[in-house]
Amino acid sequence: MFVLFALATVAAAREGRKHHRRGEMTMVGGCTVKGPGVAQTPATTTANGAVDGVSVHTEIYKDGFWNVGCMGDEMVTKGDKHGDGKFAYEEGAVYNTSIVMYDVQVERENQEAMTPQVCFDFCRSVPNMVFFGLIHGRDCYCTHFYKTTTGDGTCDLPCEGDSATICGGETMSTLYQMHECVGSFAQEVGEVIGDSEDMADELYYFNYQLEDIADWMQASGDLLESYTEGSASYLAQAAKEAAGPARRAAEDCEELDDEFDSLKAEYKAQKINPAGDLNHEERKITEAMMAETKETIDAAEQAIAAAETMTKQTSWMGAKEGTTAGETYVPVMRQVDAEKEGKQSVCGGDLTGMPKVGMSYNECAQACDDEAPKSSDDYCWAIEYVTFPDQEPLCFLLKDITEVTTYNCDYAAALVKTSSEQGVKKLFLEKKHHKHHRHHHHKKAQLKTVRKHRAKKLMRHEREPMLSHRSTHFVLSEVHHKAAKRGSIRTDTPMATCAVRFADVNGVTPELKDGLTTIDRCFATSD
Repeated sequence: MFVLFALATVAAAREGRKHHRRGEMTMVGGCTVKGPGVAQTPATTTANGAVDGVSVHTEIYKDGFWNVGCMGDEMVTKGDKHGDGKFAYEEGAVYNTSIVMYDVQVERENQEAMTPQVCFDFCRSVPNMVFFGLIHGRDCYCTHFYKTTTGDGTCDLPCEGDSATICGGETMSTLYQMHECVGSFAQEVGEVIGDSEDMADELYYFNYQLEDIADWMQASGDLLESYTEGSASYLAQAAKEAAGPARRAAEDCEELDDEFDSLKAEYKAQKINPAGDLNHEERKITEAMMAETKETIDAAEQAIAAAETMTKQTSWMGAKEGTTAGETYVPVMRQVDAEKEGKQSVCGGDLTGMPKVGMSYNECAQACDDEAPKSSDDYCWAIEYVTFPDQEPLCFLLKDITEVTTYNCDYAAALVKTSSEQGVKKLFLEKKHHKHHRHHHHKKAQLKTVRKHRAKKLMRHEREPMLSHRSTHFVLSEVHHKAAKRGSIRTDTPMATCAVRFADVNGVTPELKDGLTTIDRCFATSD
């Protein structure tokens, strides 16, 4: 038996050998027993070699590595018993141990262009190795310890397999220490799988809701366009254009959700128990699965953030619950021609932000306040709110008004349907989708928590029906709608409302560069 004290800090070997201090090796008795790495069977032309009776790339002894630094290592010049340096090997100088060379133990056809990861994957499979070094830009060796020398070179040679990484120099080694975390690998696998399932649920949720938002935006935009109202054609086009990015965000979520499903299915097909005693091949498969899953999780986090932003920009999802922001807006006609304050109207001008679907009038006004406040270059001070008999309402934010079209039709002519007349629409998250990979009961159970957490955002309180009188105050009380807990906000006939923030127009008549147009009929009708 022998006792080894390394010149560098050395982690415990798998068999429990420990090295207690830096400094010169202290010998106690002789070193007659073969030390780590001495017993080697080099590779043949058809098979990898073995070290201490263990074939390389068949076992896993280490879990990770970190950089020790660039230094001269005497083990390279005096400790190679089986490689090109075997004629300079000094048994006493290296205390009857030997380094293990990658090119000696790995059959040529199996060799890969060298990187730190390639070297680690090799050395972690060699018994009793604690460090690995890279030198000459391509050579990898494993060692039980290292012995620093007064090298006069630098580590300046790029790795053969990764030019962005250094693999030592002509005389200096880039050294890494390997470590083992007993029991932590299975825990890490479980955490990665758990995180992926959480991400998949979120992706499914946003794919699910963005598909509906895109469908509703498209349908309402198409319907608005079908009215062939010249004043509203640019609004219809804006709504239809907004459906595109919402749908693409949904597709991004679906694609990543499917990728999680595929990764899970592929790993399950391997029938590997990550909590068990994995062989080299099983460990490599599991680590590859974890690496791919982590990459997908990173992509999913970005997709989810983008999807959440998109839902808030295009729907009621970002609205403040119970807002009364509409009370701070007045009909644009109140400032242009007070006699027509109660008439329906469409404003032409420059939009800001994205069109929104499914919002109440109050929520539309709140979006104007929140998305483009006074500090913004695209300051929003007017809104256009359009409702339909059979589609979701549309909300548009404006930063400038250049023209107004008013219709000889009172708001009272478009009384809001009540929930008893049309039936309460199902909660957004309870609509049925039939995606081919989401029929399993366990997935529905996983979504239950997500839905419960978010469902509160979808609830709506009862709103007062529209009033028929013209307001004597600045509050636009005519446009309060009734909807039963996220029931549809719909009107018997199409209705268009242009309103402006009272604080910005009090005592001011908006300048209409392109003028005022009066049409002697209701909006979107031929009568």
